Amino acid sequence: MKKSIFLATALISVISLILFSAVSASTYYRSQTEDAKRHLQVYMNAFVGYSLDEAGAKSFSEALNGARVTIIALDGSVLGDSEESGLPNHSDREEVSQAMLSGEGFAVRGSESVNRRMVYYCRQFDGFLVRIAVTTSSEFQIFLTDLPNIGGFLLLDIVCCLVFTYLAAVLILQPIEKLTQKAALRCRIERVPYPELKTIASLMNRMNEDIASSMAEIKRDKELVVEAQKTKDEFIANVTHEMNTPLTGIRGYAEWLKSGSLNEAQVVNASNIIYEQSVRLSNLISGIINYSELTSDDLPAYSVNLSEVCEEVIEVIRPELEEKNLTLHASVAENVSVQGRRERVSAVISNLLRNAIRYNKENGEIFVEVDASSLSVRDTGIGIAEEDQAKVFHRFFTVDKSHNGKNGGFGLGLSLVKRICENSGWKLSLESKIGEGSCFRIDF
Repeated sequence: MKKSIFLATALISVISLILFSAVSASTYYRSQTEDAKRHLQVYMNAFVGYSLDEAGAKSFSEALNGARVTIIALDGSVLGDSEESGLPNHSDREEVSQAMLSGEGFAVRGSESVNRRMVYYCRQFDGFLVRIAVTTSSEFQIFLTDLPNIGGFLLLDIVCCLVFTYLAAVLILQPIEKLTQKAALRCRIERVPYPELKTIASLMNRMNEDIASSMAEIKRDKELVVEAQKTKDEFIANVTHEMNTPLTGIRGYAEWLKSGSLNEAQVVNASNIIYEQSVRLSNLISGIINYSELTSDDLPAYSVNLSEVCEEVIEVIRPELEEKNLTLHASVAENVSVQGRRERVSAVISNLLRNAIRYNKENGEIFVEVDASSLSVRDTGIGIAEEDQAKVFHRFFTVDKSHNGKNGGFGLGLSLVKRICENSGWKLSLESKIGEGSCFRIDF
């Protein structure tokens, strides 16, 4: 892990430094070129009273501290140059042709006659052209010139990466490893060293509680079926395997987050990844209670008698209604069919009804309506605030936190309903007011 942290940090830093140097060289090159153009325009204003020959070109060049000066006739022939004699016709030069057409022209290129990269500026006067050129460096030359500085920064970067790796191992990896060890031993985590790890510790505790509950159920099954021992072994193996993968991701990004060296965007990215991996742990809990098969896309749909399934679920939950003194009013049309799977339709109705029971008031009412195109479940419960209505379909979100973790109320039911509706092409909607109750409606 330490080696991986060092290599990843060093690689990112080196690449970033090289890219920054290249971009800086390019930016400096463009700035240098623009400055040269402005200076050449100012220089050109000083061309007054010079002869239109080689002597005039050299005199003007001396006045400009050695800038190359070329005097050109309107047909492109060279009348005089401060550095070379006998130059060919220049009408094909970019800056010269521009000046012939529009009065002035710029160009940046290598000069064949003097073997240097030059910035050219040419201006048309009355009956002749004057061109001034100064030497400039290419982007690559600027980058090469800066290489010694880059090398020094690279060495400093490696030292910083080593220090960061050591601090990450001491300050972050060790607490994460302790959390992992406690989770692997199914010990309850009461205290965590950092606030950022509280959510992870809570998920681990919840997962361990569900594992313990599931293990007890497996032991009961063993008294009835002998293929149970195998189920228990497979369960433990799957939980261990699935647990290690998200914990590895959480550990890696948590150490980055704790280092304090990340910018805002990186912090957001690391936090998002930690959250995603935490959700993955939560999905493991969902798998323990056998929800994964309900959201599988591999199973084909068929015609399901919605009316029949609805009546069956109502009969199953009647004890729960009586326990809370709730009255259920059902208006179910006969022989209403939908395309889906029976276990999914049953799960949708069961979760909506149990949600209505869980968040209802004592002596409250529940209204169930089924017709040829829709299913609705309405209650007289505590209601849902407008800002929370979109959140209730998120995993592990509960309106009344006092119910969290009780009677299966981990906030998975409505998430499952939404997922099944989306997979089946059904439209799920919600209307609710605080203190008045909620109505969930599915249009098929």
